[in-house]
Amino acid sequence: MNYKKYISLTIFTILFAGIIFVLFYNKIIYPTIWPVVKNNTLMIFHDWSYVVNSSLCFEKGYDVYLNNPCETLSNPFIYGKILLYLPFVENNLNFYYFVVPIVFNIIFLFVCLSFFYKENKLLYLILSIIFIFSVPFLLAIERANIDILIALIIFLLAKFKNIYLNIFFIIMISISKFYPICLNIIFIFNKNLKSFLKYFFLTNIIILSFLFFQKDSLIKIFNNKALVDSSGIYNFSFSGILESSNNVSVLIILLYLFIFLLFTIFFSKKILSNNDITRLINSNIYENRLFILSSTTLIFCYFVFSNYIYREIFFLGLIPWILKNNNNSNNNLPALLLILLSLKFILTTLIVFINLNNILPDLNIELVILKHFLDFLTILPLINILLILSFYFFKEIKVN
Repeated sequence: MNYKKYISLTIFTILFAGIIFVLFYNKIIYPTIWPVVKNNTLMIFHDWSYVVNSSLCFEKGYDVYLNNPCETLSNPFIYGKILLYLPFVENNLNFYYFVVPIVFNIIFLFVCLSFFYKENKLLYLILSIIFIFSVPFLLAIERANIDILIALIIFLLAKFKNIYLNIFFIIMISISKFYPICLNIIFIFNKNLKSFLKYFFLTNIIILSFLFFQKDSLIKIFNNKALVDSSGIYNFSFSGILESSNNVSVLIILLYLFIFLLFTIFFSKKILSNNDITRLINSNIYENRLFILSSTTLIFCYFVFSNYIYREIFFLGLIPWILKNNNNSNNNLPALLLILLSLKFILTTLIVFINLNNILPDLNIELVILKHFLDFLTILPLINILLILSFYFFKEIKVN
């Protein structure tokens, strides 16, 4: 065990946690991190307390998908029923309100800092600051959003290769927030076609069976869909770029399309000529598994759902593979991906800060579409990589 690494990570976790606490306590991050306020009171960890309060109402016999008076803003519940079975909620409210989200946030911070760990302390510090003090990360921490728990489970899926433990994790988080069903791509590392299909269908059949027995709740969730849809600067989805394009000139759209075309050609050549891409599924190691799980989650969410910006925390799962292959790559693809991700998080934070603080009010629409354009450009290389991996997978997979 590398004790020096874990001592350094612990020190950095304490340091960063302290800085984040100061930012929250002194309200320095608001309104860049959009606060949830009721009766002039700031609701910290709102997304997690939303689950706790809904569980409390459910325990009292309410149909929280229709009537959820225990919740701070009385919003109907929009997640899977499994999250409503928190044990002994009523007698342990302070524990659930504060201890649980703080513990999960600190663990999440520690894990994310481990993604950037390098012996080169200057590079490590720069990368940590760029990503940890970004709007998506701070928003996820401030809201204590359930996506933090899903991100930690993705980390466990990448770290541990026990197939039945993986199936259990995928089922549990898929019936809670639905989109993690895409994580069954982890079975791509099984090169035997029969085994791949067996585990893939087994996992999906169990998930769909659970969802079938909760069909009444699902119907109510879809009826409450407006509550989970985001818009504007806080949106992370393909629908965001389509909506924002309606508000800008044709000239700007043509300019973006031209940049998009050049970008596509450039990165496609880099990806096709990079030897590390083919090894992503041939080598069943932690960095490769985490990269594929994170990429799949990002692409699936980006095109299927309308997401809040905190879902961009899954980009951090790409970092370990990028750093591992940065120095021994046959071309500079990992370095380019790292630059792209860093610019995306820096510019996203800057754009959100300018927009929400109304610094350039005449350019708000242009800033929104710029943010969505950056999202799309960052997703694009991941799509190319997964398409190429799919080709290699079906080309090399063994039937027996």
